[in-house]
Amino acid sequence: PPRESSIGILARAVNRIEDNQMPVVLGRGAERLLLQHLATKMSLPIRLAMSNLWLFGPIVSTVMSYFPDNNGAIRTTAIASLISGGVKDNVLPTWANATVSFRIHTVNTVNEVLDYTRNVISDDRVKMTVIEAIPPSPESNSAPDTFGYQVEINQRIACYYIPSTFSNSCSAINYLSYPETIAN
Repeated sequence: PPRESSIGILARAVNRIEDNQMPVVLGRGAERLLLQHLATKMSLPIRLAMSNLWLFGPIVSTVMSYFPDNNGAIRTTAIASLISGGVKDNVLPTWANATVSFRIHTVNTVNEVLDYTRNVISDDRVKMTVIEAIPPSPESNSAPDTFGYQVEINQRIACYYIPSTFSNSCSAINYLSYPETIAN
């Protein structure tokens, strides 16, 4: 048998993708405004860090990356969602397929993700095919006169304008046809 099977080659490629996530881009997208708005409600040290991401960004992103749910806010994420290969036990596999799903951060493009992934895999035997490419959703308008979140406090309505992004572009894309004052 050959030294490497198609399944082994693909498994290493998928492992490289998962082990080498795209670089952190904290502070370059809408999350910067979100963190700055939230910082006003936090203690002084956290407020200082969140309001000065240009200085404390590496520390904040390191802390945020300890919690996997935060990764979508600080970088483009990748995860293998489907893998298959071979036809029968004890038969050398001639093919293997994997589907890797990416959630693209608003500051990245589909082509940047593809280029980065090709460099990470670094194996010409692994061929990439784009099944579907949905670019990241545009950033919402965060001006005070646009639609924000309404929260009832002490029997009165207080409006908080909190800029943010949907981390799931499949959800956000459904709102792009709404008027800008509502959706953006």
